[in-house]
Amino acid sequence: MKHSFKAILVVCLFAVLFGSMSSYAAPQKTLRFMWWGGETRHKATIDAIELYMKKNPGVKIIGEYGGFSGYQQKLLTQLVGGTAADIIQIDQPWVADLMSQGDLFADLYRFKELKLNGFNKNFLKSQCEWDKKLVGLPTGMNGLIYVANTDFMAKHKISLNTRWDWDKLVEVGAKVHRQNSNDYLLDMDLTQIQQMIIMHVKQHTGAKYWINADYTPGFDKAGLAAAFAYYQKLQSSGAILPLKDSILFNLKSEQNPRWANGQIGINQIYVSTIAQYYLDGKMKLEAMLPALMRGAKISGITVRPSQLLVINKKSGNAKEAAHFLNWFFNSKEAAVALKTERGIPATTSAIKTLEQNKLLDSNMAKGINLAVKNAGPPENDLSTNKELTTTFEEYIQLVGYNKLSPDEAATQMLRDTRAKLAELKSQR
Repeated sequence: MKHSFKAILVVCLFAVLFGSMSSYAAPQKTLRFMWWGGETRHKATIDAIELYMKKNPGVKIIGEYGGFSGYQQKLLTQLVGGTAADIIQIDQPWVADLMSQGDLFADLYRFKELKLNGFNKNFLKSQCEWDKKLVGLPTGMNGLIYVANTDFMAKHKISLNTRWDWDKLVEVGAKVHRQNSNDYLLDMDLTQIQQMIIMHVKQHTGAKYWINADYTPGFDKAGLAAAFAYYQKLQSSGAILPLKDSILFNLKSEQNPRWANGQIGINQIYVSTIAQYYLDGKMKLEAMLPALMRGAKISGITVRPSQLLVINKKSGNAKEAAHFLNWFFNSKEAAVALKTERGIPATTSAIKTLEQNKLLDSNMAKGINLAVKNAGPPENDLSTNKELTTTFEEYIQLVGYNKLSPDEAATQMLRDTRAKLAELKSQR
């Protein structure tokens, strides 16, 4: 009996010891994943992360997510301070500014864990490389479109097949506002107004780039003054929600109560954000082509990655991060979980999976097709420089609040832009 007890004790000790050794032999790897978005994107991404962790129990992924406002500055602070996440969602126009701070992101071409054959190679080269390094992978294809509230359009007897040009927006918008002083055909925040002005200038002048690669403005005073005057005309005619009201919902125009209440007809958005404008199924929407001048050689309509996912070069688990990204972009499970929360997927396999499962939103598909078919040249890095866009937004406000005339604003903005470009050129 004593011998049996001793034998049992020895077996128990071995079991405890073996279990303890096993836990030390295979420590759990932890990845931090940082992104921005709305509630539907958060849920879809968390669902995908949980699927991956279930398949890979030795990996723990911590999501760090929130809204877009303040995200870029927070990220820059973390990168400089060495506290940034392992996997990070960034906006493609930020690449130049971020990489000017140092070699911050891993070259994804170097990871054998990543299979890139599902991506369009030319798109990766033109939109996702920096100094011949693949700094990020596109979460989706994105394009600038109009999204219309179909109930609003029906109420005001506006055809969903309308081919918008600049004059028609004013004509129809003024009529809408005369019929009901609470209704506006258009709503645009500062970023959207900036995009509209750039499109107006490019279509009327044929400028290929907003800022040229030789550090000179791609626009001139006359073209900019005309675009500023057009924006004032939209406001004075009642075609667009006044700036004093739209600015309250800057970078979150879908949260404006006027949109939910059916008082706004059209928002100018990127395709990847369309889910937010459905307001959990409360709104009926239709994708439309933005204003396009007949005979324009350059549309100014942007097509670009929805976002990029990058790997922090300082990550201690870069290979595991690459393994996760490979699953995130290439697996059927991830495609079904993520759906189109970051736009039309950038891989052929993900698109096929969504089509087979009837998960591809018809407006998203229509929107990206309209944008791609009518796309202008991709913007260069200088055109999206943060300091230049901040200056641009300041002058939009001066014009929008009638503090400066269009001609005065164009003169001063051209002067300030040239000065900033000279400074940037001297820092190369």
